[in-house]
Amino acid sequence: MDLLINIALFLTPIGLGLFIGGRREKNHFQSLALRRAALQDILISDIRTFPGGSSLSAPPKMLTSQVVIATDYFKSFLAGLSKLFGGEIRSYESLLTRAREEAITRLIEEAHVEGYDAICNLRVDTADIGGGAGSKGVVTVGIMATATAYRRIQ
Repeated sequence: MDLLINIALFLTPIGLGLFIGGRREKNHFQSLALRRAALQDILISDIRTFPGGSSLSAPPKMLTSQVVIATDYFKSFLAGLSKLFGGEIRSYESLLTRAREEAITRLIEEAHVEGYDAICNLRVDTADIGGGAGSKGVVTVGIMATATAYRRIQ
């Protein structure tokens, strides 16, 4: 009986972490999809210059956005198991995807608020923030997105 209680005490926080963390991540992805859908009229390109050539109605502007997202303890626990047995660390892939999409979405929203309808030369950079030995198992990633915003002649 004591063994079952100890197993339950061990598995309950892990189950809660899986449920709550997964729910928050799913909600964040849904929020990103809704925000991006509202901005689908903005032209996005990763080429260096504006694809329309000189058909601009205002001078271009450099935009940046930064996002820092931390993993939860459950994902860190799963990553530790992956490190122990080898292979991909899928629990961190969704962390990076969320951070990248959030940074790009913020960049597009900023362009929209400032009246721009196109961005080009979109670049995304990552940084490990506190992921070293002193992080106590929680990985934090920083993403910076940069682009040049344009206003096209209609």
